[in-house]
Amino acid sequence: MNAVRGLTLVSVAALALASLACAGTAGAKKDAPATEPSALESKLFAVFETDKGRFEARLFPKEAPKTVARFKESAESGRYDGAAFLRVIPDFLIQAGVLEASTDSASGLPIEVSAGTGFDRPGLLAMAAAGAQAHSGQFFVTLAAAPWLSGKNTLFGEVVAGIESVRAIASLPRLERDPATGAFIDKPLDAVAIRSVRIETR
Repeated sequence: MNAVRGLTLVSVAALALASLACAGTAGAKKDAPATEPSALESKLFAVFETDKGRFEARLFPKEAPKTVARFKESAESGRYDGAAFLRVIPDFLIQAGVLEASTDSASGLPIEVSAGTGFDRPGLLAMAAAGAQAHSGQFFVTLAAAPWLSGKNTLFGEVVAGIESVRAIASLPRLERDPATGAFIDKPLDAVAIRSVRIETR
C-alpha cells in the first residue's frame, strides 16, 4: 500500500520537505460529474499540450467560478506555457505549474467547495493549496479517488480525453525521496513540460 502523503503547494524549499497522501486505486470507477450542464449550454474546455502528449479537461465554472476564471486568464496569457511537471505519482496524480510562489501574482484564491463534488474518481483537475488558499500557479490531475482532498483543494475540472497521456506522465522515473532528509518529493528525473494550455468553448 502506498504511504500517506499530504498534498500542498510545491516550492523550491518544499521539494525537500513536502509529503503527500497517496492512496486509492487507478481502477476507481469514473462516475459522471456531480453537476452536468444543460445539453444546450456551451461548455468550457482546457486543452493541455505536453511533452508526453495531449489531454483535455472540461472545466466547472458553476462549481468553481473564481478558480476557473483565474485559470482561464492564466492559460490565455501563456502563464503555463513551459511550466514543468513538479510531482508525479503512479496511480495517484501529476502536479504542474509555477514553481515559486513569490513570483505568482495569481495566488491567494479561497478554496471553493461545491456541495456534491468530491475527489471520488480518477481524472479530476484541481488546484494545489497553500494553507487555506488555492494557489493558481500549480494544479494537479488525479489518477485515483482521493477523498481526503475534498474540502482542502478546489476541484475545477475533469479530464475527458487523453487520460493515457496523464498516466504516462505519472509513470515517469522519479526521485521518490530526498536523499538528505528522506522526505517524499516524487520529482521527475527528466524534465517534462507543458507546451501550451488552450481554452476552448464548445
